[in-house]
Amino acid sequence: MGSVAGTIARPSGFGIIGEAVMGSVSPIHWIIVAVVLLMLFGPKTLTKVGKTAGRTVREAAKVKQSLTDVPNRVVADITRSDSSRKPPS
Repeated sequence: MGSVAGTIARPSGFGIIGEAVMGSVSPIHWIIVAVVLLMLFGPKTLTKVGKTAGRTVREAAKVKQSLTDVPNRVVADITRSDSSRKPPS
C-alpha cells in the first residue's frame, strides 16, 4: 500500500516547486516573444504596429461608449418627458 504521509497538497495546475505548468504564460515567455518579434520585424515596424493597435483600441472604446450613450439618452428623454406630463385627474 502506498503512503500519503509527507505529501503536500498543491492546487492543480502547479508543478512540484509551485511554478505554473502547461498552458500558463509567465513574464519570461512574453520577453522571449518580444525579442523574437523585434528580431523579425525591427523596431520601426513594431512601433508602427503598436501605434496602430493603440488607435484601434481607442476607436473601439469610443464606438462602445457611443453605443451605450444613445440608449441611455433615449431612456433619459423618455423618463424626462413622462415626468413632465401631468397624470390624468
